[in-house]
Amino acid sequence: MTDRLTIDRMSVRFGGLVAVRELSMRVKPGEIRGLIGPNGAGKTTAINAITGAVPIAGGRIELDGQPISDLPAHEISRRGVGRTFQHVEPFADLSVLENVLVGVGRHAHVAFALAVLGTPFARRQEREAERTALAIMDTFEHNMRVMMALADTVTVMQYGAMIAEGTPAAIQRDRKVIDAYLGEETHAGH
Repeated sequence: MTDRLTIDRMSVRFGGLVAVRELSMRVKPGEIRGLIGPNGAGKTTAINAITGAVPIAGGRIELDGQPISDLPAHEISRRGVGRTFQHVEPFADLSVLENVLVGVGRHAHVAFALAVLGTPFARRQEREAERTALAIMDTFEHNMRVMMALADTVTVMQYGAMIAEGTPAAIQRDRKVIDAYLGEETHAGH
């Protein structure tokens, strides 16, 4: 079976900074591949390079055995390789909790005057909104359960390089991954 996507020693540089360092992976047809790592690990840059949004400084990318490394982004997209964008901080001046509260708050039914005056009703509504926001964050923020349930194979990056690759179960037990990203809580079975 031919690999659907082959990345062979791909590197990406921005001036003197090596953002991705000799990343290699093979993705089989129909495989769901997870790409995880701490902030600044090189994940977004790797995806941008695969999709042609940033040039690679070394290595090779193939799709169905055909090189795509030197193709423009629109041609890579035409061949079926694309990406979606994430909006990590919709409001950069707010904390994660405050950003989630913005979404929760649009469903609150507190009159403006009651909220400004800080009435007991408004304070109860605020506490309820915060509990709801924290529950949402518990489900989605810093939680790898969704990734681990969906992915067939997980690639873990740190400092621009792959540090581990394997099944979700193997990744959750890998000491380098635990130290770099997942933390003891995930290792304990979450």
